[in-house]
Amino acid sequence: MSTSPDPRRPLWLLDVDGVVNAVAKRPDRGVWRDWRRGTATADGVEWPIWFSPTVTSTVARLHETGVVEVRWLTTWGAHANRELRALFGLPELAVAGEPRHVSGAHGADSHGEAVAREEGQAAGGHAGKSGWWKLEAVQRIVRTEPERPVIWTDDDLNGEREAVAWVERHVPRRLLLSPRPNLGLTPRQLRAIRAYCGDWAG
Repeated sequence: MSTSPDPRRPLWLLDVDGVVNAVAKRPDRGVWRDWRRGTATADGVEWPIWFSPTVTSTVARLHETGVVEVRWLTTWGAHANRELRALFGLPELAVAGEPRHVSGAHGADSHGEAVAREEGQAAGGHAGKSGWWKLEAVQRIVRTEPERPVIWTDDDLNGEREAVAWVERHVPRRLLLSPRPNLGLTPRQLRAIRAYCGDWAG
């Protein structure tokens, strides 16, 4: 796999919780029939994981065939490669950015929720107050790779208006998708990603 960025190839920034991992007691089998349950450990806590192999195999195939470059942009940070990659059947992916480490679960349902709670306590919120670390990661990417088409899948985008507005102003070639966290990426959203990648592959 080439590590040099190709300005013609879309860059997919992939979140985990609420995107690949459905944050639900029992995910909706009307969305995916092949849900699988697993666990993964980060920051000393074991987290439940619900994922669809249809989703993860699509991510792997698009990345490995060179149609899109996938990078993690998730609270899991480097843990995604250590703890989730084998579970999901994914190749090792570059990490676009990492949050502060969390000290524990804080009664959260997912690793992402735990980080969000801790960041909220420490920094008073996300974008608009002290900055959202994921937007800062995107801004670094845009500075170094200004021509790249960007796909950003993150369930938090619905609540991060300033981040969305920044991307809409500065990234003319983009696809932003914010799944419902209890569903993750749906078949319709996955089709939109494949179609977007196909447009640039031509």
